Amino acid sequence: MRRASHCCVLVCFLMVLVFLSGCDKPINLVLGQNSKIALYPTAGQHLVWLNGIQVQFLGPSPCTETGEYITECHVKSDVGSSKPTQFFYICKDYGCSDPEVDVGGGSGGPLYNFTAKTPNTKLMDSVGVYCTGASATLSPADLPSSSQNAPLKPGMVVNWLSLGGITDWTVTFDASGVCDEPSITSGGNTMCTIKQGLTPGKYTYKATSTSCATPAPGSLTTVAP
Repeated sequence: MRRASHCCVLVCFLMVLVFLSGCDKPINLVLGQNSKIALYPTAGQHLVWLNGIQVQFLGPSPCTETGEYITECHVKSDVGSSKPTQFFYICKDYGCSDPEVDVGGGSGGPLYNFTAKTPNTKLMDSVGVYCTGASATLSPADLPSSSQNAPLKPGMVVNWLSLGGITDWTVTFDASGVCDEPSITSGGNTMCTIKQGLTPGKYTYKATSTSCATPAPGSLTTVAP
């Protein structure tokens, strides 16, 4: 399985071309969770990824297209102000960074601390947090996963992202000392840098939110350096 990479719909048209199909509506540009520019398309608009880029949405998808990986997206007609508006995706083979597509009017949202992968920074996996009814949900719940399969070694980074309309969440590990960071929460630090010297193994955690009553279980399985 090839590795997967985080990708944001940025103003990076050398990698990603986004255009409208059958209409001339503008696509708004807003500040996303990662403090970079994200696209804010509306229902019916058409997004296309070029240069062989294949993407997989974490959790909910705004697209009519289905399948494990897609190369284009027609935004669903029922995605609007009453539906989830924040959507994140990963690219195959860890080839791009910072995933976000926000659907709606383009008012933007809160800013979060986020460090993108570049050739000089640590590899980062992403986990989406959202509500499914009254239950919190993680996508993926367990890392490594089939699409994000880089070995989780000390120094590697995992970043949690808000999906849909979830307003707050907290990630709490069952064991202490897994991450360099003291806490992981929306609106604050959203990342875990796996601590140097951590004993290899499976480390479980829970994601909780006041937006959905039932916590979501998750895990990170780490390996030796």
